[in-house]
Amino acid sequence: MSQMERVCLIDRLLRRRLPPPKAELLRKLSVSRSTLKRDLEFMRERLHAPIIWDRVRSGYRYEEPAKGEVPFQVPGLWFSTEEIHALLLVRELLGQLQPGYLSDQLEPLERRLNDLVEASGFSSERIVVHPTPLRPVNPEVFDQVAVATINRKRIGINYFGRHRNEESERMISPQSVIYYRGTWYLDAWCHTREDWRRFALDSIRAVRTMKTAAIDRPLHPQFNAYGIYAGHATRIATLHFDPEASRWVADEEWHPQQNRTVMEDGSVILRVPFDHPQELVMDVLRYGKHVKVIEPEDLRQAVISILDEARAAYEPPYRRPPQSIGTPQSRKRLAR
Repeated sequence: MSQMERVCLIDRLLRRRLPPPKAELLRKLSVSRSTLKRDLEFMRERLHAPIIWDRVRSGYRYEEPAKGEVPFQVPGLWFSTEEIHALLLVRELLGQLQPGYLSDQLEPLERRLNDLVEASGFSSERIVVHPTPLRPVNPEVFDQVAVATINRKRIGINYFGRHRNEESERMISPQSVIYYRGTWYLDAWCHTREDWRRFALDSIRAVRTMKTAAIDRPLHPQFNAYGIYAGHATRIATLHFDPEASRWVADEEWHPQQNRTVMEDGSVILRVPFDHPQELVMDVLRYGKHVKVIEPEDLRQAVISILDEARAAYEPPYRRPPQSIGTPQSRKRLAR
């Protein structure tokens, strides 16, 4: 019997009309005197249980609450120890991904969970999440969008489009909130454009929740292809990774419908469905010389073009950035 189970049983016994004596607690729990003492101390110190010894009735009981006080309740005992650990990890992950979200609402539960789990020696601080790169979202915007999505309400938003460098007003029916590669996104049906749209939450400047219910529609296939820039997957990219890079690529999932072939020399051929190439090109470039685009030809040429432009930036005459870094002496040495 775990400590949590013993605490639950002690709680039930203390709520009886006749307070249980020590001998009965030892018999019911099947524990030693020292274990019973530790369990009672845990309940008093960690759970703040008002357990007293009733000399008149020779048994343990809860002290009667003062006028206006809420009777003691053992917190969170419907969770197992493993479930408590899981909740603390989820809380830690949410705090890292979106700082401040639901912090006020979760604070009472967090206190109870910490009291229950502290005795086990578990600490969520040993699980660290560093989401990078992170584009922070206004907590008020995130809260309104998340609540409207869950409650199925339409929202009006002021949205700043980075590509056009302009702000527009939209009326949308939110469908789902997504965390992808350090950024929060919202899939929604845009009533203003009468089409599906994917919005970056950090680009939403203001939110207005409407009384009108959000509409639900099957998600357009364009959101099921490669990455966040996905369209309807009409093409397959064939990528060849050398043996060195294959040690990492062999365990990566670039797309749910990808196809991977391990060659005799240890290299890997990866075939990835895609439509818009932007994000796929970025993933290819991060492997540098260790990957080669085999096909399609336009994707191959796009990667070659970017590599040529990057190389050209380093060819003379090299134009120094407006602000130089270092001392005058170090800059003089570099100029030589």
